[in-house]
Amino acid sequence: MMTMFIAVLIMSIVYNTEAQADGSWSEQQGKLTLLADTPFYDEKTEDNKPAAVISAFQSVQVVTPSEGQLLSMNPSDKEWYLVKTWLGYKWIRNGPSVVKQEYHPVFFEVIFNEIEDLYNFPAEDQTTGGKLSPQKVTAIGQLFTCNKVQSDPAQAATDHCRMWYLIQTYLGDKWISPTEAAEHYESKDAVAAFTPSASILQNKLSSSIRDLEPILARGSLEPVSFHIENGIARFEVRKLYRHRDELNDQETEALKNEIFKELGGSFPLSITTYALADKADLRGNIVSIDAAGNRVLVVNYDKRTGLEISSPKASWIRLVADTSVHRTGHDSQLSLHDLKTGQTVEVWTAKFTLLTYPGQTTGYEIAIVDEAKPGEEGIPLGTILDVDLARIDTIELEFKVGKPLVIHDPSIIQAIAERMQRIRLLAADLYPLSDNQPYIMTLHQADKKAVYNAHLVLQQLPYSPNSLTADLDDYILKLR
Repeated sequence: MMTMFIAVLIMSIVYNTEAQADGSWSEQQGKLTLLADTPFYDEKTEDNKPAAVISAFQSVQVVTPSEGQLLSMNPSDKEWYLVKTWLGYKWIRNGPSVVKQEYHPVFFEVIFNEIEDLYNFPAEDQTTGGKLSPQKVTAIGQLFTCNKVQSDPAQAATDHCRMWYLIQTYLGDKWISPTEAAEHYESKDAVAAFTPSASILQNKLSSSIRDLEPILARGSLEPVSFHIENGIARFEVRKLYRHRDELNDQETEALKNEIFKELGGSFPLSITTYALADKADLRGNIVSIDAAGNRVLVVNYDKRTGLEISSPKASWIRLVADTSVHRTGHDSQLSLHDLKTGQTVEVWTAKFTLLTYPGQTTGYEIAIVDEAKPGEEGIPLGTILDVDLARIDTIELEFKVGKPLVIHDPSIIQAIAERMQRIRLLAADLYPLSDNQPYIMTLHQADKKAVYNAHLVLQQLPYSPNSLTADLDDYILKLR
């Protein structure tokens, strides 16, 4: 568990800057938000017909003192405001649907675990008398309010600030203000709710993921990915040593709280966990071990890419501090030293692979499925070339020195094939520095073909020569 994290939920997060302390950061300077269709008048009286109606969820500019008298900016006063409209300066009456805070249209899910009152407008005296049992609801609007006056100077900021959600209910659209709630932005249709600084904070997070390492380390977490989609910052982490565990709602909201504190403000943030699936990402044989690089080369000769000349699926798998190495069906933890060439392994990898050949990625779990049989080091040449060496029809030879040769003679084909069938190869650590090779051999089997060259770079992978490859080279070169 993330013992260093405090399980404070996102909707009750407030920060200790001067503006946030008095609640002014959630207000629109010189503007009002209308949460219902609002009539406006030519004069400060409702005795006459309204000049027109301003639609709900719009902001209006209040006339400054230099342009007209601002009678009140206190929503609790039953006063009038002079505002700018498309018809010029007009008057609107103060009321519960007129607020100084900015309204954010949103679309995401909110989960709360207590019985909540329903409100017609985001104010304590606007309750409908209806209640909602603990459940998951869809929020279509959001508003954050703070009271400027605190009766107790030692009172926590969360005691005089609150998050309001406009939700869809059986009574129509109503407001709730849960003491504790969790926001979820996972719907593809989710739209972010922005505070004025949200975009800046999201970009700050994007450029300072490394600065969060102390926070993540306290929860034994590691960053996996980050991107912004639909105005929502989407941050993916993984649990170290617990590769199949996911953050629960309490841990997720606590992590959000820590991130917001570090960055100095809140914004739409979705945190998900990268957890390993039951099925491995790849299976194959270990053909090379790079102890200095703490990695192994795993090749699956049954899965190929390419059309005319195919290459097997191959990846360098780097082991990290929390990589779990074990034998299938056993819990005992092993290490890199227990991995051997020729073993068949299953690997659960990181989310991303470097698109080289072979690929390069991190292995979070490696399970040894089968050990290499004694005396059978290396991979059979026929497996590497993906061809049946006992059924070769034609062989083409291109020599560095000498004329090309096409072989149809069954006895010569058999002599070459028998030598190749005895060859097993181990992967080499490095590719040859020069392509100065004495010959290239193309094997044809029906409509398939495979290429073998004396430098032993086969299907894009380098292999080490041995006495059997040297014997094959001698025989081929005598055919010139």
